[in-house]
Amino acid sequence: MASEDGSLQPIDLAAAPFPAEPRRCGRATCFQYQVLGHFVPPADVGLLRVTHPRFGELASPPGVLVEVAETFAVDPIALDRNGRADPRRFDYFAEEGIPFERSYRWRLTAADCGADAEGPDFAPMDGIVELPAGSRAAASPHTADLPS
Repeated sequence: MASEDGSLQPIDLAAAPFPAEPRRCGRATCFQYQVLGHFVPPADVGLLRVTHPRFGELASPPGVLVEVAETFAVDPIALDRNGRADPRRFDYFAEEGIPFERSYRWRLTAADCGADAEGPDFAPMDGIVELPAGSRAAASPHTADLPS
């Protein structure tokens, strides 16, 4: 991978700060690789370069810098007098149609101290879920793409 100064550095997918599983994309296998902090792609240099045993060296197009204020947010609200909850998840990558795969779950925590509450261990974060009867709880987000 090209660093900010244009020099090529090897990529170790196992050491990525945000590990992601390989996935099928057409006839190929795709990988996601993220870096920590603010990365400015080098000008006029392909970000990735690979060597294929038959076709030789292949380079990607130059990178494009896209800055966003927020890539992920959770702003949960209780509905129906605490009978259901809506996690109100915002995911920049999903909104923009960027093929970035990660999973989200959440669980109930006691509203006053953050301790685990009664109810399901984790619930999906993609829609409204039922809450245990008499809940006075807050949603605690958990993502599978946190740095290791």
